[in-house]
Amino acid sequence: MNLNPEVIKLLDSSRPVPIILGGYVNGLGLARALARLNLTSIILDYMPEIAFSSRFVAGQICPHPVDFETDFIQFLVDLGARLRSPGFLLCTNDIWLIPVSRNQRLLEPNFLFPMSPWKVIEKAITKSELYAQAKAADVPYPNTYYSCNLSELQTLRDVLTYPCVVKPSVTVGFMEAMGLPGRTVVVRGTEEFDRLAARILEHGLQLTGLIIQEQIPGGVENLYTITTYSNRDGEIIGYSIGHKIRQFPPDAGTIVAGRVKDRPELFVLAQRLIGFLGFHGIANTEFKLDPRDGIFKLIEINPRPGMWNYSALAAGINLPALAYREALGEKLSPVGGTQKEIVWIRALDDIRNSFFLIRHRGYLNHTISFRAWLDSIRGKKVDAVFQWSDPLPFIHDVMNQLWGVARVLRRRASIPWRIAFGKQR
Repeated sequence: MNLNPEVIKLLDSSRPVPIILGGYVNGLGLARALARLNLTSIILDYMPEIAFSSRFVAGQICPHPVDFETDFIQFLVDLGARLRSPGFLLCTNDIWLIPVSRNQRLLEPNFLFPMSPWKVIEKAITKSELYAQAKAADVPYPNTYYSCNLSELQTLRDVLTYPCVVKPSVTVGFMEAMGLPGRTVVVRGTEEFDRLAARILEHGLQLTGLIIQEQIPGGVENLYTITTYSNRDGEIIGYSIGHKIRQFPPDAGTIVAGRVKDRPELFVLAQRLIGFLGFHGIANTEFKLDPRDGIFKLIEINPRPGMWNYSALAAGINLPALAYREALGEKLSPVGGTQKEIVWIRALDDIRNSFFLIRHRGYLNHTISFRAWLDSIRGKKVDAVFQWSDPLPFIHDVMNQLWGVARVLRRRASIPWRIAFGKQR
């Protein structure tokens, strides 16, 4: 296997080296958090990502974990065999988590697993199983229908209350195959239902298990996430709570701005669910506040670090450090939750989305003025990428954004590259 020289240097470390799978914003946040323990992380990804530029990271290209799963697992096995001390393994996305968790026994000889075994992970990522667990744990969730295939889904067409939310029981593979920008599809009526059904059939996904839920009214500010680290007994050791300010796509998408703000009742619900599952590790559990009855209802649990994990550190709780210390055998007492209110923002994406893509993609109901945008992010802020002490990931990000704009302009102009930008390809 061909390894970068920076990676090779870390293999002989006497301390367990963090091995982070995924080099996007969430991986960058984990590496910066672990740097507080004077650790340099190895980040693996199938393409060069912004975290590779960080001074706290040694980046390494690896096989795609879904398209080439066997090669990816063998890559980890070979990497682990060269480590002096067991690697401390963290996954940033389900595409990494699922193959790693399924192959835990094969990888355990050379890696520390600060996470639950597959039998617990599977319950968390399979929505139908998750809601069954939530019901047993007395954790509220939206009114939900289940379908094992497209035929069952179509029988619900005329009995559903619209708008509703349709999502796969297991997200990996479905979004990519359907070409969806987010994990869920909002269906506003029978015509949109029919179009979705036709699209599912067109992409050969008619045997996919689907979840159909009522859409809880209210904006994204009612979407709260509690980010937790829980020990092997399912006891939450540290946590951070916050709500979304904006996401993209705006109806059902990925967070681009959020505010850390405590809601103690969410800790009670999260501890009830995580304890019932017996979940160990870092997790993001999302709830939505239902304005009709004032009850927080479970949307999903991601049994791994999420996109805005760094917000917890910015507000005073270093969850990756807690996981690392416990993996090394330290007995930890609960440290509680974050007390600071702070805004986490993926500024480049939020500006681009708010003032350009919202209109370009036709989300006219979500347009925002510059004054309203500024008001929404008032308070102490932390950027997802920019950091004075670690500037290169931001520069990398800016270049990626400019490259994306250049490609769009080139397509629109339909003129040769050398004419548009003054140089050869």
